[in-house]
Amino acid sequence: MKLSDYIDKSSCLVDWLSNELDGLLPSSDFRTCLAVSYFAVVREHHRAIVICLQQKQPLAASAFALARVQFEAYIRGLWFFNCATESQLHDFSNGTKPPPVPTMIEAIESAGEVGDRSLSGIYHLNWKDLCAYVHTGTNQISHWIESHKIEAAYPFEEISDVLEFSNDLCLLSSTAVAELMGNSTLALSIISWGDRPHDQ
Repeated sequence: MKLSDYIDKSSCLVDWLSNELDGLLPSSDFRTCLAVSYFAVVREHHRAIVICLQQKQPLAASAFALARVQFEAYIRGLWFFNCATESQLHDFSNGTKPPPVPTMIEAIESAGEVGDRSLSGIYHLNWKDLCAYVHTGTNQISHWIESHKIEAAYPFEEISDVLEFSNDLCLLSSTAVAELMGNSTLALSIISWGDRPHDQ
């Protein structure tokens, strides 16, 4: 696949999920509303990443920086719905920060909400790079230095990896939203989206 194919695929996902999910109303309880709101932010970050990379001069640095906050939003959505106590929900509504990402992941996996320690695997594999992207660390700024001019030079492999990572988070979050709405048919349709032609 060419980079344009990856971007087109991601853009199709943005449009398809907008048609399926926009306007749906969650349960009125605070826990569900909070989780669905976080999952909606995951989708918005995904859309922003796609828009950044669709530009004639792709805004790769900005797109890469959004990958970490997209991942954090997904983790927070899972944690608030599945793990947060009523006291923690109350504290959050009064301005208290949620726990650090590793603590939330441990709680989510202990609750059995994801299988085979997949979240901790994703975290340990990607967190260092995600932090470097958002804080303009070595992995981010090196793409500008290596270009020998004031212009970014991001390898195709890294851009496609970030797009696939973002797509996966978007699909996982959207599946969770469908499940919270009690729409198992939609949840299955979202899960299987990657197996269908990209124009559907």
